[in-house]
Amino acid sequence: MEGPSDSLQARILPAPRGRIQAAAAVFVLLNFPISSFAWGPVAHRAIAKIAESRLSPQARRAIRDILGKDGKNHDVHLDQIAACPDAFSMADERFCAYDFNIEGDPKRTKSWHYINIPISLKAATRDSLKRYCPHGTDCVVAQIRKDMGVLKDPKSSRLAKQEALMYLVHFVGDAHQPLHCADDHDQGGNLKPVNVEYNGQALNLHTVWDDALDDHGKVVYLLPEENLAEEADALASQLEQDLEDPEAHKSGEIETWTQGDDLPGQMALESWGIAKNVIYPQYAKDHGAISNPAHNQIGREYKTRMQPIAYERIEMAGVRLAFLLNQIFPQN
Repeated sequence: MEGPSDSLQARILPAPRGRIQAAAAVFVLLNFPISSFAWGPVAHRAIAKIAESRLSPQARRAIRDILGKDGKNHDVHLDQIAACPDAFSMADERFCAYDFNIEGDPKRTKSWHYINIPISLKAATRDSLKRYCPHGTDCVVAQIRKDMGVLKDPKSSRLAKQEALMYLVHFVGDAHQPLHCADDHDQGGNLKPVNVEYNGQALNLHTVWDDALDDHGKVVYLLPEENLAEEADALASQLEQDLEDPEAHKSGEIETWTQGDDLPGQMALESWGIAKNVIYPQYAKDHGAISNPAHNQIGREYKTRMQPIAYERIEMAGVRLAFLLNQIFPQN
């Protein structure tokens, strides 16, 4: 899209397991155009739900104290704030979870959602994360680290922690979208056309992945809040079942997702590796396979190959987000 050593290399995920079936959930785009950096709102909320189910009691209490109540005197949950940064960046929507007001310049935050690491590199390393993060701050990896620091700092105000938590939940999701962390002189796939059109709007490689390769004919643009929550529940429930399935994951596999001394960097390097070694080569080989014969949906063959990768990235994001939050708010 438009660390201490270099020992951390981009890790390529295993070939798709083929055990995750197509989601029943409808992926949603909010009431603004398909964006160049939105890992769909349903996916973001599903990531937050997966994370919330894995929070320690201490982390749960701390988050409840930070987020407080909504306008109906209900606790605000992570899934309610998960998609707010996209609405803010793209549509200057400053209210999040009913009463939470986002401050600042929306344009200033746009570059925080991604990092443009060229796929022309033979390998991406921790040095790459530094080199391709403008000013050392304007990329998704730097912002994740910054938000974690704000949440850990006892001197941070509650408002600062609210904003940091909102961005952290969102950016951990963004860092797991492969095309948020790789670039082929195409703004992370935004300039690579795909012969799929929905409601008169042509899609591109990035927008295909933004919706986890769901059928765009199912996309609902003006989904009410309660329906959005239902769709996120459905997706999170399906992915939770996969996470708990011993046949879908080798013993101890999920535990390895949270190992390492630099998870924010690891997320991005993995995403770069998937883009470089799977997504871009497949596009170069036969980008027509992304379309069905009618050119109004993603092709079955492409979905069969790619959707399990996208779903596993959503699972990993949820598991890792919980891990980071539990570290930020440790047990007393």
